[in-house]
Amino acid sequence: DALLPVLYASADLFVIASTAELQGIVVLESLASGVPVLAADAGALPELVEPGITGDLFRPNDAGDLGRRIGPLLQAAPDLAASARARAQEHDLEVTLDGFERLMLGPR
Repeated sequence: DALLPVLYASADLFVIASTAELQGIVVLESLASGVPVLAADAGALPELVEPGITGDLFRPNDAGDLGRRIGPLLQAAPDLAASARARAQEHDLEVTLDGFERLMLGPR
C-alpha cells in the first residue's frame, strides 16, 4: 500500500476500461497522484473524469474511441495534473463524511 502513490505518480496516464465502476477508488487514487484518467463514459466515472480538466472519457465498449483518445490525452497530461489532484481532494474522506452528515442531519 505504501508504494501505491509512488507507482501511480510514475504513470503519465491512467486508463480504465471498466464500465461498472461504482465508486472509482482506483480513479480517485490516480487523480490524487496527479495522473489524468481516461475512462469509459459510464457509471460514476463521469463524476470524477471531466474531459479537458481531469482526463477524458471514451464511448463504452468502443476500443477504437479509447485508442484515439490516448495520444491527445498524453500530450495534455502535464497540464491536467493540478486539476486532477483538486478533483480527488473534493472526495477526501473528511469532506465526504461532512457532506453525508449535512444530508442526514441538516446544517450544523
